[in-house]
Amino acid sequence: LESYAENHSLNADLIPLPKEETNQPPYIQLSDLWFRYEREQEDIIKGLSATIYEGELFAIVGGNGSGKTTALSVIAGLLKPYSGTISINGQKLTQNRTIPWSVLPQNPQALFVKNTVFLDLAEVLKDQKLTKEEMEKEIKDISKLLQIESLLNFHPYDLSGGEQQRVAL
Repeated sequence: LESYAENHSLNADLIPLPKEETNQPPYIQLSDLWFRYEREQEDIIKGLSATIYEGELFAIVGGNGSGKTTALSVIAGLLKPYSGTISINGQKLTQNRTIPWSVLPQNPQALFVKNTVFLDLAEVLKDQKLTKEEMEKEIKDISKLLQIESLLNFHPYDLSGGEQQRVAL
């Protein structure tokens, strides 16, 4: 970045205003989150607070074992903090509330349960009460969107890492 900046000028018109100056409410509000896996263990998340606005790029960075995946799992509702609150669009996240996103694990193979990509996608849709034709259309549409049409008859483990991530997504 430093070498790029040496040879390129800054166009301040392209820098968006900070979201808090637009009077836009936060999309995700994390307030003083604390989490540990076991009661007697050390805290993994210690007082995590953040304000994230819709359309904003937000990154959680840190070394191996610093709690990035745990933090994302808490934010996604997969793990429950023992203290603190998470609000989505101004509504406090509760165990009964569905969150409007999902988390793609670092190892997408953890999500594969069937012998073909098509069957894995069908498994995801099984609770949707779709007819066979409707399910096939849904799989066709999502496959086209993610450019995985040619992978539907393969075993997920036979795919490249990037292909596995797209299928898991």
